[in-house]
Amino acid sequence: MSLASRAFRFGVNMLAVGDITSWRDRVRRAGELGYDVLLVPDHLGIPSPWPALAVAAQASGRLRVGTFVLNAAFTNPALLARDAATVDQLSDGRVENGIGTGYAREEFESAGIDYLAPGRRVDHLAATVQKTRSLLSDPEFTPRPVQARIPLLLGGNGDRVLRLAAEHADVVGYTARGAHRQVGADDESAGVPRPPVGPHRPGTRPRRPARRAPRDHRDQLHHGSRTGLRAVRTGHREVAGDRRDAVSPAPDTPASPIGGPIASRRLVSRVIHFAEPG
Repeated sequence: MSLASRAFRFGVNMLAVGDITSWRDRVRRAGELGYDVLLVPDHLGIPSPWPALAVAAQASGRLRVGTFVLNAAFTNPALLARDAATVDQLSDGRVENGIGTGYAREEFESAGIDYLAPGRRVDHLAATVQKTRSLLSDPEFTPRPVQARIPLLLGGNGDRVLRLAAEHADVVGYTARGAHRQVGADDESAGVPRPPVGPHRPGTRPRRPARRAPRDHRDQLHHGSRTGLRAVRTGHREVAGDRRDAVSPAPDTPASPIGGPIASRRLVSRVIHFAEPG
């Protein structure tokens, strides 16, 4: 299946849980509105994603559930593999695992975790992704997930993260906010977007990264976005708006719609570029 023909999905990122009755009701409502994936973020000051997802999976027998996205510094591969496999069992194989470098310095400080330089956070993300995948694919590892491969979403905008996603991920999740500001190499390596390069800047030659993803992974890759209604196709815009309003828990704690094709064609081109053989 090519990138162009991959099935289109809608996801909703739920920022608040509330009591168990209201949470179950909102999960069911999301399913009734036609969402395909229900996601929960990973930040201090809001509910932990894994317990919320376990309850959500029980409340809806259809919705896939996942994280959008975990902070790699707040976990380690053994714990991540255990938690993902457990919720995959409880959901009968409907878990999707989203993870990124983490970016909120104040959360690192509150948790007593070193806020490393951007490049080192990407190094840690890469090691976490590879080790977690290795554990989940090991037949001796327990608990065993239901799915042969739990789908992986990688969040980030920088070339290093997008290259990592092209090699390992099933979904790329990113925001187009700040896509035109000037950033340094360290920002870029952590997942912060840089100005467009290659075919999107007239008069320049495309940058060819030294490392490519395996060819057989290219056609498996699809992408998501946190850019709201601008991320969805024009024909679905009104429907997506209705869905967002109905699922939002309250005006001050809105749900965040995600979907594709994404708003920034530059970022899509970069992901495809890294996935191409070279």
